[in-house]
Amino acid sequence: MFPIVIGIVVAAVLVGVAVEARFSQARLEKRAQGMFGQKPDELSRFDLESIQSYYEAGGGSGDVDGITWADIDMDRVFARINNCATSAGEEYLYMRLHRTANGEGQQNSWTETSAYMEAHPDERIAVQKILYRTGKTYYNHVGGLIFQAKHKQLKSPWVYRILQLVPVACLPLAFINMPLGLVLAACAAVLNGAIHYKVDRRIEHELKAIRYLAAVLWGCGRLLQLKSESVRRFLPGLEDAYKKFKPVMKAMSGMSQNMSTDLDAILIYVRYIFLLDIIRYNRVIKKILQNQDEIRTLYESLGKIDTLVSVLSFRRSLESYAVPQFWDKKGISFRGLYHPLLEGAVANSMNTEKGCLVTGSNASGKSTFIKAVAVNCILAQAVYTCTAEEFNMAQGNVMTSMAVKDNIVDGESYFIAEIKSVKRIEEASSAARLCYGFIDEILRGTNTVERIAASVALLRRLGTQNILCMVATHDVELPELLDSSYGNYHFSERIENDEVVFDYKLKDGPSTTQNAIRLLGIMGFEKSVVQQAEELAGHYLSNHEWK
Repeated sequence: MFPIVIGIVVAAVLVGVAVEARFSQARLEKRAQGMFGQKPDELSRFDLESIQSYYEAGGGSGDVDGITWADIDMDRVFARINNCATSAGEEYLYMRLHRTANGEGQQNSWTETSAYMEAHPDERIAVQKILYRTGKTYYNHVGGLIFQAKHKQLKSPWVYRILQLVPVACLPLAFINMPLGLVLAACAAVLNGAIHYKVDRRIEHELKAIRYLAAVLWGCGRLLQLKSESVRRFLPGLEDAYKKFKPVMKAMSGMSQNMSTDLDAILIYVRYIFLLDIIRYNRVIKKILQNQDEIRTLYESLGKIDTLVSVLSFRRSLESYAVPQFWDKKGISFRGLYHPLLEGAVANSMNTEKGCLVTGSNASGKSTFIKAVAVNCILAQAVYTCTAEEFNMAQGNVMTSMAVKDNIVDGESYFIAEIKSVKRIEEASSAARLCYGFIDEILRGTNTVERIAASVALLRRLGTQNILCMVATHDVELPELLDSSYGNYHFSERIENDEVVFDYKLKDGPSTTQNAIRLLGIMGFEKSVVQQAEELAGHYLSNHEWK
């Protein structure tokens, strides 16, 4: 009878586990299908600080510098794309958006795997389920562990090995003198617990990183079990790196602080008394030090496949997208381009092999347009996806000079900050690699005469370099003075029933409207003020001098 009861209990447990596993898989599949193609939620500053930590731990080196990133609000662009299921994916995507020199080989691999995932949604969902089970851990400190592992190892690891044996060594004494043996064993246990607690506080960031790395290792192992040739080709080196770290995976996953049951709580005390986490910690750090390239390959491989799935989701969430084509000539061409952050944005087209000036009044759309082009030049090279119907460009650096600010601490005026910002665009160009320079209101920090003169001289200089400049400006003199070396485009508006109406469509040629003065009357100024302004402007346009 008793064996039958035991058999029934075991069978019931096994059935319960199987049913729960089935429901868990169903929930993951529903989540993968439901989240794919959806617009992601906005990220908090807390989340972004955590996500960018991996990029910064690696030195923060990229082709897209901090000024450009801030000027075109790439944090929000990142958040618009980010549908990643893992922290590794978010951190890899953030890092990748800073890099535009990825090479033709990466593009071919990315395009092939993207096409395969789109044609085989079942395999994409299988990958997503693994990614969701791997999960996220914000402020996981993995970057510090990967890039600075040599500073993480504990000194004199042999001391902990000896201390580990002391509680056990005291127990035989209890057969000779039980009170003394038990007291010494208890003292050794308390001492080890105190040492473990102190060391644990000192290496808590590293322990957190190791625990998340254990989850990443699990995820990489499951990806390899899919036996997908497309995934294997997309993640070269993953299998070899996984084999090297698989032996320490158990030690890494065993360092969890989970206390979901009473048994878990007891096991934590055992680990403290025998310094098990510290011993395991040194073993893991040693393995990382011996195989730093491999541990980075593992982390970034999981991040890379998560990023690819996120970009596929981003594509599906768009009204239209284009896979960019890269050519060897200097120039850029696009059709139906729009800004990824704007709902219902008006699309525009352009084809130019030289720099261009974009004129127009305030709020007409010229600044938003050049920002949209800059963002898409980055997206084209970083994730091979553009918010356009067609996009062609030569590969190159992307740099901006837009939201310039004076520097009170260093005693720099606004104008000096502007000059430095433009100068770095010139310095970024080289004979081997084109630079795309985007400038909003060039040299606005000085008087009109010097601004026009200096702007013309600077833009002529930039035009002789391997730079394609796109400049948004109010200065109507620039198109006339730079007509031979820069193309001219403009945005315009019209007045209807004392209301300003913008169509946000890019048009050929320089701006010819003077609606800014008419706005004085619309906003309530007397007619005499408007008439005087129109007279002054008309005299200047006719005679090139102020009356």
